[in-house]
Parts: sequence; C-alpha cells; structure tokens
Amino acid sequence: MAKLYMHIQRCCPDLQSSQDGAMQGANFKEDWTRMRAQEQQLRDDVLRILYPADKEKVEDGQAAEKMNLPVKRVSLLAKMARKHFPLHADSGPIEILYEDEDIIVVNKPAGITTTPSHRFKGNSVLNRLVGKLGWAPLTVHRLDMETTGINILAKTSEAARHLHAQFRDKNIEKTYLAITLGSPPSSFEVDVPIERHATNKYMRRVDTGGLPAFTSFLVIASGVIDSGACEWSEYSDYNGFPIPCTTSLVQCTPVTVVVKQLM
Repeated sequence: MAKLYMHIQRCCPDLQSSQDGAMQGANFKEDWTRMRAQEQQLRDDVLRILYPADKEKVEDGQAAEKMNLPVKRVSLLAKMARKHFPLHADSGPIEILYEDEDIIVVNKPAGITTTPSHRFKGNSVLNRLVGKLGWAPLTVHRLDMETTGINILAKTSEAARHLHAQFRDKNIEKTYLAITLGSPPSSFEVDVPIERHATNKYMRRVDTGGLPAFTSFLVIASGVIDSGACEWSEYSDYNGFPIPCTTSLVQCTPVTVVVKQLM
C-alpha cells in the first residue's frame, strides 16, 4: 500500500488529501474509491475545457491554468479520457483503391484532413472510413487538407510498424502533380528550411532555424491562359507579385517530409 501511495504522490498529488500520506493503507478502500471518483471528475472537466462546443480545441497550457494543474498532468488526463470515446463516424464519400488483410488504400479528396483535429471533430479521411467500415484503421502518414492523392492506412499494428519503417527509411517515393501560374524552368529544385509560423499555428514559413525541406520539380507542360483571363491578370497581383498569363503542370517530388512542404 505504501508504494501505491508513493506512486500517487509522484504522478497525481492533486488526488491526495492531507491525511493520505499518514494513512499508509489503513483506509485503502475508502481512499481508492474517493481518488477514482476525483480522477473521473478531472477527466470530465479536462474534456469540457479542451473541447468547447462549436469552437477550436483549447491548448493544454490554457486548460492547465484554468484547472490549476501542471500541463503534463492535464495532457495525461486528456489522453486517458479520450480513450473511452470512439471516433465520430462520417457518412461522406471515400474511394477505396485497394484493400487486403493488412492495409487499405484510399483516394483522399481535397478539403478534408487525413485525421481529425481532435477526437470529437469529424470531416477527415479517418472519420469517413469509420463511417464506411465501422472501425478506425491506423494512420501511418498524412496529406495536407487541400491535397488530393493516395492515403495508405494499416489494418493491424504489425502492418503499421512496417509502413512506418518504410516511410522513415524513405523506401516509399511520393510524387505530386501541381498546376501553377507562370512558366518555371523545365526542371529545378527548392532547398529551404521550413518552420512553424510565429503567430499562426496553422501556417509555416521559410526560416534558417527551420527543418530542412528539399523538393525537385519537373515541368510536364505549359500553356497560355485564355485571353480574357490573361487580360484581367495584367492588372492583378498576388501579395505584390503580378499574376502571369501562363500556367504549367508540374511534377513535384519531395525528398524530405515537412508539414506544408508543398502548398
């Protein structure tokens, strides 16, 4: 009993009363019942604070301030609480390209994420698969929201480990097609570091302190925009840059894996 009390004192002292340390198990059943009830109440509270109705998820640090608990403790409470809630099932369409006993491959549409931003929010590939299959496969990689393409998911933990290793060791080559404005060189490379934006958590920026991001590009075709659009574009600009009258189909091959490396 003493070891259990010592563990509780280290991991979650907020559950202890001033007398727990002195009890050393004398009233273990009563103590354990009380602490379990407290723990459940804290888990309910942290979910209510982290996931307000119809609003974006609150950061763990903000919840910790409201609950007067360490951030690490709040994060653990949230993790344990979320395990008891199934993912939301969406009825949106999802095209399955291939499926066997180990993996499932889908065609991710633009406008939805690969995984939900939190467990109680849908509109993702994973939520649509839950709606179609009745259960959630394991995510091994992601595509950005506005990117379409192949998403591979694992059906078993063993398959997930193998796929993770292949992505980690760069044994899987990823190629994207992009339609761009202008006529870039027939082939070129972009090698710039990318880091999280200082004030917007959903954006990234080029910065010397960021993660290495290397992509090679190959122009497949270029053409002139129709005359009406071209005439309009001569008087328009985007972020201070004039909009060109040509467009190109470009093959993009990322060598590194950085969030929003291709946007």
